[in-house]
Amino acid sequence: MTRTALLSLLLVGCVADRPLRTVDVTLATLSPADDIELHSASLGIAAVVLEGPALVLRPLDLVLPLAHAHPGHGATGAVVGELLGPGPVDLLHPPARLGVAEIYAGAVASGRIRLDADVPLVLEGTARHPDTGAPVAFSVHQQLDAEVTGLTLEATVPGRGAPPSLQLTVDLDSALSFVDWSSEDLDADGRLTEADGTFRDAVTFGLVSTHTWSLTLETP
Repeated sequence: MTRTALLSLLLVGCVADRPLRTVDVTLATLSPADDIELHSASLGIAAVVLEGPALVLRPLDLVLPLAHAHPGHGATGAVVGELLGPGPVDLLHPPARLGVAEIYAGAVASGRIRLDADVPLVLEGTARHPDTGAPVAFSVHQQLDAEVTGLTLEATVPGRGAPPSLQLTVDLDSALSFVDWSSEDLDADGRLTEADGTFRDAVTFGLVSTHTWSLTLETP
């Protein structure tokens, strides 16, 4: 057995030996504030990943190379669950169900969401100018190659009985709270778009913020 294979067993053995549950994953959307009206909002989700509690390394672990094997090793510990490729998601009319994740029974400590760089972010609407109250039109169409990490999810997946459900929630009010609606219209086209750097950066920052996304495991 190679040193890499040995470390794989050390990292995932206690996870892979647990019962593997299939869990429905749903999406919920929290609407933006009353002074913002969204006409369309969509993006792509490549994966939702759940991680276990942080591993305590032993002296032997420190001399072995790090292995990336399924379930794998995440930011906090072993990867204990994963939903791959939900694809394009309409944030204004979210599907009740994104798909089915496979999750190992036991402790979950955190989650992360990988956005799909092949599916463009689309965000269109109007906002109220903070000083004049006039409507400010905005539109963003761009690719987002990013990952939202460090989402806290302190929960336990039961090893038997009815499986829990996992809810992914996106808070559009939080995502757009980083935007200054008096931002300069750099290309003078009468609306804020991805061509206006400050606006684009604020929208991107908001959509990859841990304040915008949350994960909840609901047991029956």
